[in-house]
Amino acid sequence: MFWSFADPRTRAFGQGAPAGTAAAAGNDNRVTPTGRAGANGRMKYLPDTSDFMGKFRLTQNRSNDYGLDRELQMSGENYTSIPGIHQQDQAITESMGTIYDRTHEHLGTSVAMVIRTRRRVVNAAKAFATGVLPPGVDDPTIYHQRSGGVILPRSTDWLEATTNLRKAFVSHAPEETYAPKSANTVKA
Repeated sequence: MFWSFADPRTRAFGQGAPAGTAAAAGNDNRVTPTGRAGANGRMKYLPDTSDFMGKFRLTQNRSNDYGLDRELQMSGENYTSIPGIHQQDQAITESMGTIYDRTHEHLGTSVAMVIRTRRRVVNAAKAFATGVLPPGVDDPTIYHQRSGGVILPRSTDWLEATTNLRKAFVSHAPEETYAPKSANTVKA
């Protein structure tokens, strides 16, 4: 089951998507109030049924290889040949098979962050089992972060330069996501 929540300002049937975004250009996969198909027509649904999970079921599913189009794939126009980002994610998620037993995994230094993150989660879970609250439970401000992308000069301290961009619940102008021109900026 896939659930998606969005700020109404990003919806075409709300106040409209910000200019210059994929949503404004009609390149997103949202469900519209009238057609029940994405703005670009990629999300199509099976008829509703009365069972609990009988609504908003995509026509692209495991039984039809998620609409995979080998000719499109061979043309090089679309690597997966499955139309729609959500459908591509769904295909990968449902086709992975049994979850891997991580106790037999041998991670190297290139995935040090994965190792550290897993260790912190496991340690926090063990501590919680003994009554110790996990870090951050009493400080919700640490979750006021967001992801994004920015182009910075090589000499820039990325952590310092992105402090304001990483703040959650803040609107940024598109020009804020690009670094100021400098001698260190690589020109395209």
